[in-house]
Amino acid sequence: MQAWFVLAVAAGYVTTLFLVAWWGDRRSAGGPLVSPSSWAAAISYCLTLAVYNTSWSFYGSVGRAATSGLDFATIYIGPTLVLLFGQRLLSKVIAIAKAQNVTSIADFIAARYGKSQVLAAFVTLASLLGVLPYIALQLKAVGKSFDYLILQPERAGGEALRFWQDSAFGVAASMALFAIVFGVRHVHASEHHRGLMLAIAFESVVKLLAFLIVALFVLFGLSGGPAALLSQFQSDPQLGSILSFDPAQPVWPATIIISAIAFLCLPQAFHVAVVENESPSHTRTAAWLYPTYLALFSLLILPIAAAGLTRFGGMMDPDTYVISLPIAADAGTISLIAFLGGLSAATGMVIMTSVALSTMLCNDVIMPLLLRSRVFGLHAQSRPMTSVLVTVRRLSILSILLLAYLMHRLVNQSYPLTVIGLLSFVAVAQFGPAFVGGLFWPRANKAGASLGIAVGFFVWAYTLLLPSAAPLWPGIEEIVRQGPWQLAWLKPNALLGLEGIDPISHATLWSLGANLVCFLMVSALGRQSTVERNQAAAFADGVVRESIPKLSSRVVVRLDDLRALALRAPSAARRPSTLIWRPASQGRGRVSIRRDWSISTRFGSPRICWPARSARHRRAS
Repeated sequence: MQAWFVLAVAAGYVTTLFLVAWWGDRRSAGGPLVSPSSWAAAISYCLTLAVYNTSWSFYGSVGRAATSGLDFATIYIGPTLVLLFGQRLLSKVIAIAKAQNVTSIADFIAARYGKSQVLAAFVTLASLLGVLPYIALQLKAVGKSFDYLILQPERAGGEALRFWQDSAFGVAASMALFAIVFGVRHVHASEHHRGLMLAIAFESVVKLLAFLIVALFVLFGLSGGPAALLSQFQSDPQLGSILSFDPAQPVWPATIIISAIAFLCLPQAFHVAVVENESPSHTRTAAWLYPTYLALFSLLILPIAAAGLTRFGGMMDPDTYVISLPIAADAGTISLIAFLGGLSAATGMVIMTSVALSTMLCNDVIMPLLLRSRVFGLHAQSRPMTSVLVTVRRLSILSILLLAYLMHRLVNQSYPLTVIGLLSFVAVAQFGPAFVGGLFWPRANKAGASLGIAVGFFVWAYTLLLPSAAPLWPGIEEIVRQGPWQLAWLKPNALLGLEGIDPISHATLWSLGANLVCFLMVSALGRQSTVERNQAAAFADGVVRESIPKLSSRVVVRLDDLRALALRAPSAARRPSTLIWRPASQGRGRVSIRRDWSISTRFGSPRICWPARSARHRRAS
């Protein structure tokens, strides 16, 4: 097929997405497109959840089914279990997010642990590191399918190309443009991107219809119908491997756990499921409708994988069966439909993820640094703050997609799609203990959450990311093969001598295990600040407590507690006011103060003040 024709069709599809999003934005300028209580709104919400179904589902699941059997279904079982048995959890998360004015997964975790800016920044950077391979996967999948469609598979086989010749670069550029135009229009924390959500729902329909058309073509056009396909399964032992089912293997529980957490904690999944939710009742509709969507996807995978094994065997990359089978059968229209379905699956994920990550980077990393900068302070008066925020978010989107493209070029064709996807899932799963534990365990504190996530990410990078980078650098390959300093018990793929399980299960066991142990131990032994205690109570109840609990005269209050109390003081005070606190003797590790401490809200800027003290007191503090 001619490259110009494929590019024209792809451009037409992207233009259609622009029109859908533009129409949605225009119609929803005064409010929602439809009533949030209507069936149409509930169905649209369920379709936006299908942003979880990326090109990994469209291409990679077929490859996984062809190589390892039914364990491809584990990435669908996790979200299904969350929706079926986690309705109270989802309702609680949505209620808290709305009450706390949460805009991202980083905001949610940081709000639970005392509204910590440092923790929010750390979660943001960890999300970026963990999700970048997942975005690169989408670019790789679309670029490879384009190269196969124009009958130049050698381009997809690792041939070095300049960036303007690489189809993945054009995909990244078009997705960046779309995300900038429709994902960064305003900066209100309560903003709903209704046009963008409509485009995501439209894409979910397109990729399902495209996958259905390809599966029906393969089933009736190549395999001779269901009866003939069943007879092939019975007569060909190679096809029997597709239906292999062994839930006792570690990959089953490991992948189900990380997929369930990823469905809640992936930046794009949290955004569409929680931030963009306009009615908690939509989750009850999603409890049966989205699992039906996933089940249909899973059933359609089997005939494509079987036909691919029958026709190509091991001579073709199984990740490309969806588009290679129509091309081999000289079915140009079906091939083009398969390409558009894969493009749709990748586009929704990349756009939504770049929008969510740009919001996190802007709110939790870039703007806090800029606001502390003297240079920014000198020029802040010349531009409206909203303009600065929009510019930062747009530049963040460009930077995210540029980094994803560079990662795509760095690891081009080195790994199957499912390996890259699961690598990101294990990374995002490190938020699980802090996320879920913070909802149900009031004693969980910031130190425990921070240390747990940090240790979990370190173990993930050592046991999974480091071996993935081994083919790129000989030094890393030596460490993976023999262990650092020739210590076999420190080998990343066999940590502490644990061998015989797949890399994903191995990394999940060690990273989540270390994360959970640190989270529980440090939280159990540590203390909480006043803000943490209030936020823990708010999250435990699922509401925000506006009242400040009364303090007994015998309660010991630390400097951090006074600072937190000062920040809660009304900033609109028109005249200087002073709150006097005369503390009693304080415990071990604290300063015994006899002078009066004061909290001043002069000029609306709360700060803690104290009178001059002796040198002995200053040294003690």
